[in-house]
Formats: sequence, C-alpha cells, structure tokens
Amino acid sequence: MKLDGIGIMVKDMATMIRFYRDVLGFEINEPEDTGNVYLIKG
Repeated sequence: MKLDGIGIMVKDMATMIRFYRDVLGFEINEPEDTGNVYLIKG
C-alpha cells in the first residue's frame, strides 16, 4: 500500500504556505491566495 497524499484544512493559507516553504523547506508553486497547494519535498 502506498500513500500518495493527505489533505489538511487550514484557516490561513498564506501563513501555512510561508511556514511550509520558508521553515520546513517544501517547494510550493502556487500563489499564497490559492485554495489548495501541493507540497513537494525531495
């Protein structure tokens, strides 16, 4: 069995994007005002 992804609901997408991108180092290609994002890490 392989896990391809999960969904996490957040109240403040822009803050979540900055945290995952700037602190945890994920690649995020969507703008901060988007409705959903895909986190890419190695």
